[in-house]
Amino acid sequence: MKKIVGIIEKGADGGYTIYAEGGLPLFSNGMTEEEARESFESLVPEQAEYMKERTGEYPEWYDKNVVFDYKSAAFLK
Repeated sequence: MKKIVGIIEKGADGGYTIYAEGGLPLFSNGMTEEEARESFESLVPEQAEYMKERTGEYPEWYDKNVVFDYKSAAFLK
């Protein structure tokens, strides 16, 4: 089982952005934190499938049983 850590930032417009820790090519946004999380979690398997189509295999960061953990960008500063 793989774990992906999403970093949550609140934007000046009041919306939220989430990007993956460690430079993984995963990011999402939404007007609420919950919307951004839902978008992020649905993006992960889509991005993994896309990468499999392009390279012939799933990326090393992906597992069908992936779990998510979130951190606020404010706490990382």
